[in-house]
Order: sequence, then C-alpha cells, then structure tokens
Amino acid sequence: IAAALCMQQASSHQAPAAAADTNTGQGHTMLRLQLVRLCTASKSSALTAASVTGFPLRATSTSSAARAAAGAARAAASSPAAAAAATPVVDGLTRYPQLSAPGILRGLDYYGTTIFAASGAVTAATAGMDLFGATAVGLITAVGGGTFRDGLFLHKQPFWLSETEYLYMAIAGAAAAFFAWPALEKAGADWDMPFLVWSDAIGLGAFACIGVQNALRMGMSPIVCLICAISTATFGGLTRDTLCQRPHRILYSHADLYASTAVVGGTAYLLTRAMGGSLAMRILMGVACGAATRLATVQFDLHAPAWPKKPAAAAAVTAGAVAASAKNDE
Repeated sequence: IAAALCMQQASSHQAPAAAADTNTGQGHTMLRLQLVRLCTASKSSALTAASVTGFPLRATSTSSAARAAAGAARAAASSPAAAAAATPVVDGLTRYPQLSAPGILRGLDYYGTTIFAASGAVTAATAGMDLFGATAVGLITAVGGGTFRDGLFLHKQPFWLSETEYLYMAIAGAAAAFFAWPALEKAGADWDMPFLVWSDAIGLGAFACIGVQNALRMGMSPIVCLICAISTATFGGLTRDTLCQRPHRILYSHADLYASTAVVGGTAYLLTRAMGGSLAMRILMGVACGAATRLATVQFDLHAPAWPKKPAAAAAVTAGAVAASAKNDE
C-alpha cells in the first residue's frame, strides 16, 4: 500500500518536474521509485517509505476498517506491548505437543485419539469382527468425528490428510487393544474402571474444544461451533455403533449423557472467549467443563428426558430384530 501511494504521488509530480527540467526531474523521480521498491521488498513500513521518498502519504480510503488498520499499525510500530495487544488471538493449537496451553491440547488430542481407537476396536471385536474389522472400526471411531466435521460442516479436506500421525496412532491403538484386551479383561479390567472413564472424559472435552476452534477459524456462528463440537466428540462413536449394529449411545436414553457433555464443553469455551479470556483460559474452561460434566453423568447416572417405553412397541422391536437375525442366518 505504501509503495502504491508513493508511486501515485510520483506520477503526479513527474509531469511538472519534466516540464521544468526533464533530465533532472525524471532522474530524481526514478531514483525515488527505486528506493520505494527497495523499502517494499525489505518489508519496511509506510513511514520509512515516506521518509525516503519525501512524498507525503495521503489516505485513499476513508473507511473505518482502513483507519482501524492504520491505527493498529502505528501502535505496533511504537510499542511491542501494543503490538501484542493489537494482534488477534487465533483459536487453535500447536502442530505438535509442547509446554503451552495449545500444545497441551494437542497432546490431549493425541491421547483421546488413541483411547477412542482402542474403545472402537474392543467394541468391534466383541461384536464378532476380526483383526482387520476391529482395526478399521477403531480408526473410524478415532478420526470419524473430525472427518464429519471437516467434510460435512466446514467444507474442507479432512484433517488427517495432512496430519497423518493420527492414522498411525489410531491404527496402532486399535490393533494393540485387539490383542491386549482379552488378557486385561481376564485380569479384571472393564470400561467402567476409573482410568478409562477419566480418559474418555478428558478425550471428549479436548475433542469438543478442537471442534469449536475449527469452526471459529472458519468464521462460523456459535450454533455451528457447537454442532462441530458434538460432531468431533461423538460422530466417530455414532459410526462405530452403526457398523457394530448397536443402539447409538448418543441418541437413546439407555446410556448416560454423552453428546450433551460436548455441548457443555463447547459452550464453556465460547463463553470464556466472549468474556475476553485468553486462549489458555478458553482451553482450560472448555476441557474442564466438558470432562467434569461427563464424569458427573457417570457418577450420578444422569440421562436425558425420554418417553416411557410402551410394552407393545418394545415387543414389536424385539420381534423384528429376531426375524432379521433369522433371515440373516438363512
């Protein structure tokens, strides 16, 4: 912008200079334009370009956005603290885990991916699938929610096409669970043990925050952000239950609350952001509220409101399931 303004001023000064003294005026103008190009190439500020050329810079736009951008640039040039304050906070996480709030969230994302892959593999193996089927279901459970979010709601390529480490850790976690779970079950392990319940809750809270962050970076409204939180945290499990022909835990009242806890985590993130909280505070509130709500639903056996089951309808469903099973056996 600085170079364009200076070149515009140069063109307006060039004609009078040429009329007075063609050689001298054009030589000075070309020298000044070359200096402007050098300043622009070295990413100098507009003030530096003006001081080199001697041309007064006049604003060509009176929009509020342009004035705000100019004020932010002047503040950034005058003070590093003001520059940090003027820089908007990007709702995201680091590329790899590190000792920062976004980096810790990335680590929790890795952890949750492995746990979800293991749960999917165990569920598929319990339903009678072999190693390949259990590993495939584990992979879908781990990355399916983010895939639905990216492809269906945000219209972008799935995250695992560029972040392939998620494929490796999901496949490894699913295969390891397929071989290790029978021995662990004999030793008394089950999915209701505290370690796995806490792991599931933390993974759900992290997935909900990441879903909200992805939607915010795409400029989505709060309601779409919450839908992305639900998708990231639960749609992998929804696909797992469909493939294993099990009742979907997020849709039926036979299981405790699950999708609603993702809504709580996503809402906490959005509210903290609306109140001006830092990125670390947003992540902390989102993960903590989502995980705490999930743990509370397990502890107090909370369920969503549902109509009472009618005996006739239940019998009809049972009869239809038996008929379908018999037909499959034939």
